[in-house]
Amino acid sequence: MPVGGAMAENATLFVVYNQSKALLQRLYPSPPSANPDVPTSTPIWQTATAAAVAGAAASFVLTPVELVKCKMQVSNIAAEGLAPTASAVASTHAPATTAVPPGVARPAPAPGVVAFTRSILREYGIRGLWLGQTGTLIRETGGGAAWFTTFEVLVSYFVQRRVDRGETSKANPGARVTKGDLSAVELMTAGAAAGITYNVVLFPADCIKSTIQTEDELRGKGEPKGPKRGFLQVGKDIYRARGIKGLYSGCGLTALRAAPSSALIFYIYSRLEATFG
Repeated sequence: MPVGGAMAENATLFVVYNQSKALLQRLYPSPPSANPDVPTSTPIWQTATAAAVAGAAASFVLTPVELVKCKMQVSNIAAEGLAPTASAVASTHAPATTAVPPGVARPAPAPGVVAFTRSILREYGIRGLWLGQTGTLIRETGGGAAWFTTFEVLVSYFVQRRVDRGETSKANPGARVTKGDLSAVELMTAGAAAGITYNVVLFPADCIKSTIQTEDELRGKGEPKGPKRGFLQVGKDIYRARGIKGLYSGCGLTALRAAPSSALIFYIYSRLEATFG
């Protein structure tokens, strides 16, 4: 599920981001640069707006994937006889299995992706696949804006630093340095910072979303299912129980995971962009 989710998320994010940015540039063209050798830069507000639109679009792809993934992870933990708490699934990257004590028979494996999807459709209908959509929408809209904007701001900084040192483009000798001239370390540093910013900015929304998606699995066996709590109610309940720390439970580990993955994503994207345009 994480592999499929990552493929769908990044495909949607980058396609919608580039198309949205191109549309904004046509609607609000930047004034021509006084120096023909210096290309016009995209205003920050256009980058942030296009990224927010891309994040919003990606949220509708991600919610069903993350819903099934979270339910599978929590069910696997419960199948091992270790009932998790809400904080254990606050991050969508909680471990999928736990160790079985010696001498204890391993329980039957939890249902797979298809079984979980059918169960959700049978109980809640097609709308059930978008349980937790509010949290994903908030996280992806704000997080997407932070993700792309942080990357582009740092890339502009690295480009300007090379210009200030008197460097010129390697691909076009004598021309101004561009993103394509940046080193792998520079691109990956910008990408890692973007990944950390994305997670830190709106992590509470992810925490609330994961709690909503796994409420049924967190209840004890035989415990009746109550009415579904809304996004704000779950947030209030977490805050009352554990304070601000509860809303950021698992944030450090998630940010640590996001740094290398975002570094690789933006490095590969930038190299493909430089090669194919």
